[in-house]
Amino acid sequence: MRVRGLKWWWYWLSSFIVDYSLFIVNLLILYMIMGSSIHIGYTLLFGISVILFCYCCSFVFKTFKGATAYFPTFNFIFGMFIPIVAFIPYKIPRHIVKYLLMYLYPFYDFQTKTVPNPASDQVIEFEYQYLIFQIFFYAVLLCCIETSIFKRLFRKKPKLTCTDNVRLENIIKNYGEKDVLKNISFRAQKGDILALLGPNGAGKSTTFKILTNQTDPTSGDVYL
Repeated sequence: MRVRGLKWWWYWLSSFIVDYSLFIVNLLILYMIMGSSIHIGYTLLFGISVILFCYCCSFVFKTFKGATAYFPTFNFIFGMFIPIVAFIPYKIPRHIVKYLLMYLYPFYDFQTKTVPNPASDQVIEFEYQYLIFQIFFYAVLLCCIETSIFKRLFRKKPKLTCTDNVRLENIIKNYGEKDVLKNISFRAQKGDILALLGPNGAGKSTTFKILTNQTDPTSGDVYL
């Protein structure tokens, strides 16, 4: 998306608009079938939370095929083990696991309670707190992942000599399952004349796009 000039925030915002619109359509159909047994406000917040949760989890997978194959399976299997939390023998570990799930896993509260009781405002407000926290948490996490803030905070910066103006270290770039660049490393100093030679598809343009921040490497570091 960045190679085509699309900002990351616009990509995720447009994706969210489409995904949430589809969620609302399905919710309306379900509401027409089940009627007032569905709490609309709670379910609308749940939709925002679970969409942002899925966006953040998508970074775990390298390909779209892998995400569509393994992520639903993970949620299905993980959902089957959720009731086991109630049978953890010790009270403190049980509460720790319970609250971690309630704060971080959108499906937990939705599965254990299905829908809140519309007649109890206290219960609804209590459940809203977890959903609002999840929305905020996963929105911030998505921004941090896209801006590579974690990488900037924890990576160890090498000591550059005074003549090093450009340095690439162990650059790897993948497009899907295709490896375009494999562990590319080089330095350029002031006054150097640099040329990249190779056949079509060798990764020359990709290297310069990485240097000019038009695209990000899959792994590795660039210092300018």
